[in-house]
Amino acid sequence: MRSTVTAECYSLGLWRNRGIRRMLAATGVQLCLPGQGEAVAVWGANGRASARAMRAAMRQGKPLLWLEDAPLRSVYPNDPLPIGVWVDHQRLATDASGPSDLEDRLNAAPVPSEAAEHLCALWPAYGLSKFNHWPEGVAPPEGPFVLLVDQMRGDAAVAGAGATADSFARMHAAARAYAEKAGLPLLIRAHPRGAGYLTARDGDWICPMAAHPAHVLQQAAAVFTVSSQLGFEAILHGVRPHVFGAAWYAGWGLSEDQVPMPRRVARLTPEQLVQAALIDHGRWYDPFEARPCDALRAVVLLHGAGRAAQRTAAPITATGISGWKRPAIRALLGRDVRFSPASGRVPFHWATKPGAPKGAVLIEDGPLRSRGLGAALVPPCSIVLDRQGIHFDATRPSEFEAMVRAAETLPRAAHLRADALAQAIIAAGLSKYSLPGRNPQLEGQVLLVPGQVVDDASLRLGGGLVRDNLALLSAARDLHPKAHIAYRPHPDVVAGLRPGAVPDEAVLDHADMILVDTDLSALWPHIERVVTMTSTLGFEALMRGIPVECLGWPFYAGWGQTVDHGPPLPERRRHPVRCTALLHTALIDYPVYRDPVTGRRTAPEVIVSRLAAGEGGAQSLAQRLLSQGQSALTPFGPIWRR
Repeated sequence: MRSTVTAECYSLGLWRNRGIRRMLAATGVQLCLPGQGEAVAVWGANGRASARAMRAAMRQGKPLLWLEDAPLRSVYPNDPLPIGVWVDHQRLATDASGPSDLEDRLNAAPVPSEAAEHLCALWPAYGLSKFNHWPEGVAPPEGPFVLLVDQMRGDAAVAGAGATADSFARMHAAARAYAEKAGLPLLIRAHPRGAGYLTARDGDWICPMAAHPAHVLQQAAAVFTVSSQLGFEAILHGVRPHVFGAAWYAGWGLSEDQVPMPRRVARLTPEQLVQAALIDHGRWYDPFEARPCDALRAVVLLHGAGRAAQRTAAPITATGISGWKRPAIRALLGRDVRFSPASGRVPFHWATKPGAPKGAVLIEDGPLRSRGLGAALVPPCSIVLDRQGIHFDATRPSEFEAMVRAAETLPRAAHLRADALAQAIIAAGLSKYSLPGRNPQLEGQVLLVPGQVVDDASLRLGGGLVRDNLALLSAARDLHPKAHIAYRPHPDVVAGLRPGAVPDEAVLDHADMILVDTDLSALWPHIERVVTMTSTLGFEALMRGIPVECLGWPFYAGWGQTVDHGPPLPERRRHPVRCTALLHTALIDYPVYRDPVTGRRTAPEVIVSRLAAGEGGAQSLAQRLLSQGQSALTPFGPIWRR
């Protein structure tokens, strides 16, 4: 636990930014008025506020406390609240004119923790960068190539690394010679926020401004930089950068250094570099819980919010969205959404509604949806987005299927995260709708048969030969003649909001009991097996290690985790994967999440905390009035759900 330092603040911008002040206070820096602190805070090295602070410190004989963004900052460059900060008592870590706290930590050659190993694996696997808003679909030229990284004129990291315009000229010449010798093209990445030092020459390629840095580094055969953070990121991507300035990550045996750095005597591994820079030196802040967090939590939060931003970066026109649901969908889809067709925008469309524009990204409710039913007009905390198909339609390829196959190759740290997330969901007793219910008062084990809404799109597109609840019960009894079968009708059907009801007498011809309004969290320990058509309860059973038999083609079938009795799945779906790959895709990669408290897009771990605390069921006054009237107006439900 770090002790708190009171630091005088001479920056009006810092005083106005309450978020940064809260973040600094939570991580051990309490800003105060001039003359009242034990130190003087300086954010960065440029600007009049920094100069004012340095003069005040010299006048009062007080030490400076140097503040700057950590390597993992935010989704957008203009986000007012960074998720991480570096605090240094000697000088900025990017200032190589003398020792810094970070340099001392690195020279001490720290022993890397398991968290450092996980960070080294997750950074490239999750495509992280300092900023994480880069739009999908903007690709760099096809590699391999030699990457030449420009920097913005006036960047303090250039002067701090002892570099000048001549450093960039020498780097350009060296990179061109390297590329010619290797027979590779030279790709220049300009700084996206301002004019730089490099001018393209004949034969040089120019990287698209909006191309994701991670996608560029994945294809780079070599990286040349002066002091850009992309040099650090190159190390995490397994590329040894050629560095022409005294960057903070250079001089440790992980780069080809073109300037001497005699103070830096340790020879480090990437894990040691990350241990010192991100874990020991970094201070991280969870804006959803308003408290300090560790570097892994920061990675999780920015991965969730960043992926949402990347997948919805273009202006959007969203059609097929019920009116009551639009405020939540706007928050989930981001900054620029219209709900009527418009030219020049990417079309998004609700997957189960007819009339999808050609090439539309399809939308559907996600997992960990809410505390309450969508049919009861409770707005969602999550949706899924698919540019190829939709997860519940196995008749055609989908982005979901591609994500599952890719997730199998994710590093161990990602699979551990998926497993930890599943365990948190189980411990909190959550499900898609997280409905309360009665304790089932069961003794012994039962085979669960979950009923479904019979006009559900997952049945229409993936129901196999069994497409109604009575036929499902009959099939379950045929498969398991001696089992103690418990039938759980769908909550929407019980509420009279959707079709699929089966008379109790007909149910009890095949089942031993009917479970209505039962608490799922209390029910799971008594379930020995699930037989389903396409219900999401099958996925929730897999999460808990319960065997599942499928009579249809749900999104979780065909991956080697279920017994599939339905028609043969397409060849592309007959690829066994680990359960954690399926969990990572369904819970982390595929959905977009909205925090019901702050309204910001976030990671599933935040939603688990919110739902466990009873949040995620808030409705507007109009939604509450409509919901309360549905029991009397059930025949007219389609009107308000349009």
